[in-house]
Amino acid sequence: QFGVLPFIVKPLVAAGPDAAPSAKAGTARQFWITVSIPDGQKAGTYTGSFVLSAQGAPDLVLPASVTVLPFKLPDADMGLGFFGTSPAPYSAYGFPENQARVDADHARIIADLRAHGVTLFDVGALRFKGFKDGQAVWDTEKAEKLAKAARDVGFPFLRMLAWEDGKLNEIALDPAAAARKHGFADGDAILKATYGTANEICKQRGLPEPLFSFGDEPGTQPEMDKLLTLYANVRKAGAHGYICYSTSHDLTRPLLDVLRVSSLNQAPLGDIQRAQKAGNTVWLNNQGRNRWAYGAYMWKAHAAGIEAYQQFLYNGAHVDPYYPLDSIEDEESMVY
Repeated sequence: QFGVLPFIVKPLVAAGPDAAPSAKAGTARQFWITVSIPDGQKAGTYTGSFVLSAQGAPDLVLPASVTVLPFKLPDADMGLGFFGTSPAPYSAYGFPENQARVDADHARIIADLRAHGVTLFDVGALRFKGFKDGQAVWDTEKAEKLAKAARDVGFPFLRMLAWEDGKLNEIALDPAAAARKHGFADGDAILKATYGTANEICKQRGLPEPLFSFGDEPGTQPEMDKLLTLYANVRKAGAHGYICYSTSHDLTRPLLDVLRVSSLNQAPLGDIQRAQKAGNTVWLNNQGRNRWAYGAYMWKAHAAGIEAYQQFLYNGAHVDPYYPLDSIEDEESMVY
C-alpha cells in the first residue's frame, strides 16, 4: 500500500503584530499555536486569550496560559540529529532560478532544528574531483557553506561524508591498479594522496573530519570481504570509514575493528566495547519510536560511550515525497 496524499502542516504566520492568521470562507482547518519564550524571561505563569472571529457569529474567546519554569534545559552532550537534512522542497531542486528560495528554506530548516534542541547537523558532502599534480582535489564549497550556517545558529556537532561516485571506491579497493592508472609510484602513494590528505584539507578549511562510506547494511560474505578491504585501506591511509548497519549477526561484527564510526541499530554492549577496544566509536540510528528506544536504552547507551544518534529522516526525499513508490519505508518524520 502506498501513500498518495501529502502530509503537510503548513505554518500560518501572522504578517505583523496586529495581524492574525485566517481561513478562507467555507473551509475548515486546524490551527497549531506556537509560543516562543525569549531567553532570560522571568519565571512565572502568564495568562491571556485567543479570539476566534467569524462573520455573522459572536467572537469565541479562548483563555490560555503559559508557565515559564525557572531553569533552561541544557544541550545534550552528544550529537543528536537527523539524516537527510537537505533543502526543501523537492520540486525546487536543480533549477538556478530557485536557488535563492532553496537557500532561504534551508537556513530556516537549520535554525528550526537547532531551536528544537538538535545538536548534530550534516554539512553535506565533501566531493572528490580527481587528481592534479599528484594530489587529490576536493570540492569543499558546499560543505563550507553549510558548516557556517550550522555554526551560526550554534550547532556543537557536525558530520560530513565524502561523496562517492565510484572513484574513491576504485582507489581503496585496488590501490596498486589505481596507482598504475593515475601515475603514482605504488598503492601506498595513491592512498596517501587521496585519503591521507582529506583530514588536513578539511582542518584548514574549518570543516569536521571527513567520513568515508561505501554502502550500508552488508548482507553477504562477499559484500563483507569487499568492505573490509575498502575500509582497511582507508584506515591505512589515516582516514576514517563510516556506515550504518546492524551487528545482529556475526557476519558484520568484523567491521567494528576497521570503521572509525559504526552507526548501529540497537547495539549490544559487547559490540560497543569491541569498537572502543579498536580505537573506534559507535553511533546509533533509527532506534524506534517507543519509550524504551528514546528513554532507558538511550541512557544506558550514553553511559556506555555512544557519541551520537541520528534518526531517519528530517526532510530529504527519495524521489517524490507525495507518492513514494520508490521507497521501502515512507518518510514518516519529514517536515517542510
